Amino acid sequence: MTDLAPLRQIIRDRAHADEATALAAPLIASAPEGGDVMTIRNPFYTDDVVSEVRLASNADIEAALNDATPWAAPVSTRADVLRKAADIYEENFGELFALLAREAGKTVPDAIAELPEAVDFLRYYADEAERLGEMPARGIITCISPWNFRLAIFTGQLSAALAAGNAVLAKPAEATPLVAHRAIELLHQAGVPVAAMQLLPGLGSTVGAALTSSPKVDGVTFTGSTATAQRINRTMAENMAPTAPLTAETGGLNP
Repeated sequence: MTDLAPLRQIIRDRAHADEATALAAPLIASAPEGGDVMTIRNPFYTDDVVSEVRLASNADIEAALNDATPWAAPVSTRADVLRKAADIYEENFGELFALLAREAGKTVPDAIAELPEAVDFLRYYADEAERLGEMPARGIITCISPWNFRLAIFTGQLSAALAAGNAVLAKPAEATPLVAHRAIELLHQAGVPVAAMQLLPGLGSTVGAALTSSPKVDGVTFTGSTATAQRINRTMAENMAPTAPLTAETGGLNP
């Protein structure tokens, strides 16, 4: 890195993030009730308390399901907003690098590599949506993302669904909700309607189970273990329409 200005920005933002104690919480269209509070620790320095997250309550989950509204804007508008979100991600690179490093123990080089991937997803799906043209949205899509690529995979899942005009209910991994919370704030800042993009942090056994068993959901995107994907598949078959798809990436394989 020959230009030291970005590195200095990363260092400044990392210091700011180390001092921040902002509480991550549900970001939903209705006023959230909020449930239990969980402490988020740096996995590399376990005595380091990064922040806290207020988990989504049962009432928050039900409200989000009821309020979820597909993004009915023209495809060109959706594409423009996703490209704007990509720009905003890049403008906030220092803060995102700091969160990626501290919340999940990523090295700075790893964090630097992850942000461009997330940005590429936003721009790719914006381009694809315009290439395909106006098509009917499927409806409400649950997106469940992993802890290891908490920004890139998280953004890839929801940007694909949003580009197609769907409403998204996002549940990040319980260990890494802070980056997800900030990413959703930036997407809302870019112009994604809150009713089309809601965040529900929580445990897989509660929030994840609810969002993969509701008949109001029209599809699920999941990255995680094969066993969990199989359980989700069975639950969807019992509760959702036969046409509701499951896109599951397990062990690096996306069937």
